[in-house]
Amino acid sequence: MSILLLNNQEGGGMSGSIDVIANMTSLSQLWLHGNSFSGTIPEKIGDLSLLRDLNVNGNKLVGYIPQSLANMQLENLDLNNNQLMGPVPEFKAGKVSYDSNPLCQSKPGVECAPEVYALLDFLSGLNYPSNIAPRWSGNDPCHGPWMGLNCDSNSKVSVINLPRRNLTGTLSPSIAKLDSLVQIGLGGNDIEGTIPSNLTNLKSLRLFDVSENNLGPPLPKFQNSVTLVVDGNPLLVGGNQIQQSPSPASSIPPVSLTPPGSAQPSPFTMPSSPPSPTSSSLANPSASVEVPGQTKRKFERTKLVIVGGILACSLLALVLIALCLYSCFKKKSETSNAPNSIVFHPRDPSDSENTVKIAVSNIAGSMSTQTGTSSVSNTSNLTESPHVIEAGNVIISVQVLRKVTDNFAQKNQLGSGGFGTVYKGELEDGTKIAVKRMEAGVASGKAVDLLSYAFISNLSCCD
Repeated sequence: MSILLLNNQEGGGMSGSIDVIANMTSLSQLWLHGNSFSGTIPEKIGDLSLLRDLNVNGNKLVGYIPQSLANMQLENLDLNNNQLMGPVPEFKAGKVSYDSNPLCQSKPGVECAPEVYALLDFLSGLNYPSNIAPRWSGNDPCHGPWMGLNCDSNSKVSVINLPRRNLTGTLSPSIAKLDSLVQIGLGGNDIEGTIPSNLTNLKSLRLFDVSENNLGPPLPKFQNSVTLVVDGNPLLVGGNQIQQSPSPASSIPPVSLTPPGSAQPSPFTMPSSPPSPTSSSLANPSASVEVPGQTKRKFERTKLVIVGGILACSLLALVLIALCLYSCFKKKSETSNAPNSIVFHPRDPSDSENTVKIAVSNIAGSMSTQTGTSSVSNTSNLTESPHVIEAGNVIISVQVLRKVTDNFAQKNQLGSGGFGTVYKGELEDGTKIAVKRMEAGVASGKAVDLLSYAFISNLSCCD
């Protein structure tokens, strides 16, 4: 087979790697454009010595352009609209296009900056993640859309912060070439392999967080000035948390990362010895890092304050509810028990033989006097209710009082006081009362005064 045309396939196009084409040595024409092929261009593509036309435009190919491809004697080579990175090699093809790729240079044969090479090698170890590779373009990591990076005042990369980015692959030793690194934050990914031992040579490093990955032993010995966070790696010391905090002697005031032209620092601080770094781009907010130990302690304190506040509010609410219930119960009890004492006074001084008026007092002995407008005539039928209650007043005719005390008979006498004699009686509804009959002349116009109105068993004094 010399011609293979798989361009513009339906349904989103074909996907996967193109490594297999390196074995198709008889191909002279290969069209793969308009698909979703990913991965790198195989280095062995140079073995296709008969190939004259190669078109991979509009795919998701990543990584360096292989030198073997650049050395091929092609008539047409189309690499446009991919995610190819690194320098542009000097091609031997007749017609070449490589537009719309995040290459570090635009002219063939010009090398990338050393920091760019180190970062691209680091990205290569992580399989060129598609959510990061397109955003690492250009030849200056401190200027442009280099997501997850921060630089110091000397335009050197000081922070790599790519937590929870679904990263896979392994850690490349090339990041040890970034000798200005202060923080490396790669927690919450799926990185495998081991931690490169040469990372311990980073003199400025203060934080190395690779928690919640799948890294394995051995664990390199970092300097005491490095906060090492490796918890959540099942193969590394059983996945237990190891947080190696800096010694007091190496403690350095926190340094804030501030984007260029911004008056406000970014929302994190960190221990660091180099000068204050600056952001590589305003569109690079993910580069913020928090020291895990400080964040965890702050979170614990906040959680305790919130829980304590909730408990205090709950306790206060329970106390208020209990007080309300007690108050309602007390009022209900007092209402059901009142009145326990009633005092009679003449309603009308000009007609004291006809009716009397009652003022009600509570159990504590205080008097609550209320007035009414109703009266009961002495001509009222005695078979009717023996007393009338209106607007808080109880009115009982003298005839009823005479009847219930057997006309103030001696046998119903309870005792006598300074102003008259007290008699017991029982109303038709069974209510037992005590009536004091005032002596003539003691109080003009007043014939009878009912001092107490209660069960006889509750009377403690008859004076």
